[in-house]
Amino acid sequence: MAVSATIEKMIYNSLHITGTADSFTQSRVSDEIADGILFIRKYCDPAASCEPGTEYAEMLKSYVMYAEDGAIDQFAENYRMEIRSGRIESETDAYAEAMQY
Repeated sequence: MAVSATIEKMIYNSLHITGTADSFTQSRVSDEIADGILFIRKYCDPAASCEPGTEYAEMLKSYVMYAEDGAIDQFAENYRMEIRSGRIESETDAYAEAMQY
């Protein structure tokens, strides 16, 4: 999955990575970002955008922070209400669109 440069910059800023990261760090963080976007789209909203300033940008930053600490399971637990809320909102919007409300 290709990650936009604006998302990468947002994440690097959150991680306080300045300058050019080594290739191992770049690869690891890119994988964490892609995994976070996939997680958000799977469990919250299939159409979610994680670009800076969007509804899920903060959740993506948190996901990557938890991933950096090796605590993804804890992320899912700590963000369960936000995840559930995002899913309900997404399903409600899809239903309303299908019923032409």
